[in-house]
Amino acid sequence: MDTGLNNARFKGTPSFLGKLPAFLTVISSLSILLSFLALTKFKVDDRGSFAFAPPLVNRKDEKDTFGFDDVLSTNDVDPNDYSLHTNNPVCNDSLLNTNNKSETIRININPESTIASDISKIWHNPSTKSICIHLRSGSRCPAPDLLGRLSGTSIAMLKWAQKQSNHEQEVGDGTVFCGSYTNAWLTGGIYFLEILIIHCNGLGVIQKDISQMMQIDFANVCIEDPKYSRLTGCAFVNIEPTNPSKEDVFIGHWSLKNDVDTNPRQWFTRYQPLGCREPEQIQQPNCSIPMHNGRAAEYSFRWKSNAIAKRMHLFKRDLGFSTRVPPILQNESYPSGIARLAVTDIETEFYGGYLLEGNFSNHAFSNHSYNANGPKICIAGDSHGEHLLYSFWRLGLGHLFVTAKALFPRSLSMDFFDKYYHTRNCTKFVIGIGQWTGNYWTDFAMYATKMAVRINDLGIYYIGKGDIKIYLWSVHHNPIGDLKQCNPGETGPKDFRNPTVIDGYNILLRNIASDFRTKHIPTNLSSRVEFLDTNFITYPLWDTAFDFCHFTSQISDVEAMYMAAKLLLED
Repeated sequence: MDTGLNNARFKGTPSFLGKLPAFLTVISSLSILLSFLALTKFKVDDRGSFAFAPPLVNRKDEKDTFGFDDVLSTNDVDPNDYSLHTNNPVCNDSLLNTNNKSETIRININPESTIASDISKIWHNPSTKSICIHLRSGSRCPAPDLLGRLSGTSIAMLKWAQKQSNHEQEVGDGTVFCGSYTNAWLTGGIYFLEILIIHCNGLGVIQKDISQMMQIDFANVCIEDPKYSRLTGCAFVNIEPTNPSKEDVFIGHWSLKNDVDTNPRQWFTRYQPLGCREPEQIQQPNCSIPMHNGRAAEYSFRWKSNAIAKRMHLFKRDLGFSTRVPPILQNESYPSGIARLAVTDIETEFYGGYLLEGNFSNHAFSNHSYNANGPKICIAGDSHGEHLLYSFWRLGLGHLFVTAKALFPRSLSMDFFDKYYHTRNCTKFVIGIGQWTGNYWTDFAMYATKMAVRINDLGIYYIGKGDIKIYLWSVHHNPIGDLKQCNPGETGPKDFRNPTVIDGYNILLRNIASDFRTKHIPTNLSSRVEFLDTNFITYPLWDTAFDFCHFTSQISDVEAMYMAAKLLLED
């Protein structure tokens, strides 16, 4: 999804990746622009609106494999002070019940939650590796959409499901929802637990009830007030080490860096409260604290196996671009604008044109030792795809990928695939469509129908040599910005990209891929559509996009490495 400066170009400035003087000229221009933004404290939000940002300082961690530049607020308040996030007092005794690793432990309820009176109890069951919530009969929200995160030496998102009443807990009538961390890779220790309610009516997403999802119009459905959406009190749980059941050499997790204090601390979900756009508002603790964004810098990604790094090294090419593409700075300016500028200039120099511009096949590559005319992988989408391309070039893999513009399902026409196949040599297409549809209200039925119609157009798979394969890329979650909430008196939000809707889109994409495979099992088409899920990388840090839309290089580089491995090694 575009931010306001995605289309900004520096007219009269030489190519970003041309000769050294030209390169320095553009770097100078960028520095001036960024300095201006910093001095004026401007930021661009996820719909292109300008707002002011609080003062920032940079802190570079030299040891970070992916070169992550952290930005911390200089406000004289502690963002992890529990009393600033809720009216509950700081619970100094919250760690006393974490010593027992086997017995079921009851968890504090936040009395300020919007559904506090509906919650009978919350408990941790170590034997089933789950956190459960019992909602009383007659609850205002009998089928809520929940989001839970465990944060400690590792990070994991809970996977929710509705359960039958748990006789062991003697909860009686009502409904029980359990969030599992069975398939998460967690090191043992004390973890902070936070559970949020996103929607009062979960839209059928937790149940993965596609028939129910297809009947719901969420245009006038508001999320719960994020200020009071936390169901848990100051909750810590003792987690035994987990070993994911899925034996995948590509699996990994976010791990606390060695030089970071391992003492248990709170990690509250970041959001933008209503009324937090003007400079005098943002400087106040009620805005700056919920919008603080420093904890992600304490983690780096750890692969379960070093197989990816070893095998991907064979695909890397030093074409002089990786050193010219620095990490996207987390300075609340416009990372998508930087990514688009760099990717456009790189592809123009390397391929002879950006998107379908220029003569791709006849471009002279005299300055490069690599033949750019080989098969390519097209990344179909918009700014999130450009962030991915930006990371591919940083990692020395950009020569294998090409940008393909596609904002909505209707973009995926036969003509679209035919042109990119014949002019950009793309045999694999990664489809990243969901940000624009979510921003402009596309309900589940409309999204599923339009995507399925395009993906099931069999003519696509017979273009050229009949070797096209499509990967449906999981849609990124966006932090909860003010436009995703309902203002008083409004019947719906202006932006629908909340976690429930994004979860729903991903359920539908997985289902489209599965249906296609099942339908075409007797033919060689059955393997032509696949769901490419990167949620295990992005979801644990879902609320850390500084512009409330696009992930920084810390996350995007890891996602790019994983996707490259899946696309290049699993054929």
